[in-house]
Amino acid sequence: MTRENYNITFNASITSSQSESAKSLIYEGTSNESFDIENVNLGGEEYLKRIEKLKEVDEYIELLKKKSSHENFPSYSIVSYAEIFWLDLQSEFEDTIPVPVFSLGLDGSILITIKKDEHYLEIEVTEEGYELYYEDNDTGENDLIEVFHGMSIMEAIGDRILMISI
Repeated sequence: MTRENYNITFNASITSSQSESAKSLIYEGTSNESFDIENVNLGGEEYLKRIEKLKEVDEYIELLKKKSSHENFPSYSIVSYAEIFWLDLQSEFEDTIPVPVFSLGLDGSILITIKKDEHYLEIEVTEEGYELYYEDNDTGENDLIEVFHGMSIMEAIGDRILMISI
């Protein structure tokens, strides 16, 4: 049996303009992915792509932790809340949920976006808690929920997360 090495490219960039609020760190990726569950179980090419995306998310979170003391970046606690949410999602749903896109939100928040087919879920992580926005692009159904730290975010997401899992 041979072992292959894979190089992971982390696509992040820091951009700035005349306005301080325009500075952002962007994780370039897509969560509008689809893959065959058989490939996930058997370790096919789609599974390897998923592993690569998971590593990019982990690297992005680590980069945000290092940048947390800089102006216009989320605080370390917000990054930690986002990481905990992401780890909970992975633990709860394993390989059945698309890899989310992490990005910087307004006022030092972190946005976590997950798309699958017509389903769109956006989680804004702040010092106070989580703001969850769900939309079904086919039916127009949408929902906005606030979850404060200490409350169960998984219970709050409920059926919405099941709609975007495989």
